[in-house]
Formats: sequence, C-alpha cells, structure tokens
Amino acid sequence: MRKIVIFEIRGPAAHFRKFYTNSSSLSYAFPARTTLAGIIAAVLGLPKDSYYSLLTGNEAHYALRLMTPVRKIMQTVKFVRTKTIREVNGSGGPTMIPTEIILPVRGRELIYRVYFYHDDPSFQEELAKQLALGPKFPVYLGRSEFLAKIDFLGVFPGTALETNFVDTVVNLELLKDEELLFSTPDGEDLRYLREKMPFSFNPDRSIASTASVVYEIGGKKVSGRFKVPAFQIDSLGDVVLFLEPGGI
Repeated sequence: MRKIVIFEIRGPAAHFRKFYTNSSSLSYAFPARTTLAGIIAAVLGLPKDSYYSLLTGNEAHYALRLMTPVRKIMQTVKFVRTKTIREVNGSGGPTMIPTEIILPVRGRELIYRVYFYHDDPSFQEELAKQLALGPKFPVYLGRSEFLAKIDFLGVFPGTALETNFVDTVVNLELLKDEELLFSTPDGEDLRYLREKMPFSFNPDRSIASTASVVYEIGGKKVSGRFKVPAFQIDSLGDVVLFLEPGGI
C-alpha cells in the first residue's frame, strides 16, 4: 500500500509546447512529466532550476488522468518581434506564430487529475500541507496566458493491482512488447494517440530523457498488458499506473 497525493489542475485552455516543434508551436494534449514537476515546484515555491533532481529524478513518481476529453485547434498569435535587443521596446513590430491550443471537447474547462508519490515521506507531507493552503506561485497550463486552478483532493491509500485497464496515460515502456489492447471487455473500441515527451531534466534544464506516452482520445481507459502493477484508489474508484518504468 502506498499513500498517494492527488490533486486536479483545471483551466479553460492549455498549451504544452512540444520540445521538437519549430516555427509553429505545437502542443501536447496533456502536461509532460517535467511539466508536472514544475507545477509541484510552483505549489511549493521552489526557486527556478533548483528542483530537477528532486522532482524529475528516480524518487518522484507521477501519474496523470484526463478527466475531460480534449481537442486541438490552431490559432495565429501575435508576439512582439525581438530578433535584436533593440526591438524589445516593440519597435520591430509584431510577428505572427501559429499556435496549437488545447480545449475541452465538452464543458468549459480542461481537468487533469495528478497522482504523486515521493520516496521521501516528509516531502509528501510538505506538499500535501501546501496544496491544502494553496500554491505559493501562480500555476498555469503550459503558458502564463493559461492560468489554472488547483483542487486538492487529498492523500489516499493505493493498493497494488494486476489489471489490463487503467484510467491514466501510459508510458509505452511499461507495456509488455509495447502491446496495447484495442477494445474493452464489452467490445467497445479504444483509440489511442502517442506523444513523445520530455521525461526528466539535467541540472541545466536540458532534456535528460524522453518517453512515448499514450492516451485514449475519447477519455476511456487505456488497455494493455503491463510490466508493473497498477494502483487501485478505492475512495475515488481510480486505477492508476505511474509513468516510471521501475514502478513505486
């Protein structure tokens, strides 16, 4: 059994920029593991660039559930051109950047449920206390234009469970032979998309590792044969698979 910190982050729109995108700003459908680390650092008020080993290393464990199905749209966003330092005052005029924005399929808000476990119990306790009080720094969904709210659900016991169906996004490394299942026991079709995402940072904020993560585009469970146990959160009815290959 593990004690798991659970909270939701919500907002009307998001942009989680893909690290390999070029002049057009493409977006992931959900926050990467490194983005979740930044959100937790903001909650705790940790200084910039100070938390990478603590929150993207082997001691930190994350899982994520999309509570609302999402869609993507392209919008052209006007920025101030700053190719030289003299143009910071706006004298260089605007530059137009196509930007992919994440919106909910239904309703007015995106909702992501975050599950967090840390090998250091005292760090977990500190995070839970601060979540109950509210974040020290503003939290946003990828960019500062997309401010977000955090709802702290609590600290819940999780029981290890062998299953082929989970509610969370799945790291392909956790699949036996990378084998997904494409239907539910009732015969309902499942459709997946894969995102190649940053997984951890070096101390200088360069990408240390990446991962391929899949999600079910209709908001249904992800089905596959997993190398590690999932965790059942009885109070919420959630079945959670953490992203880290070594499990927790």
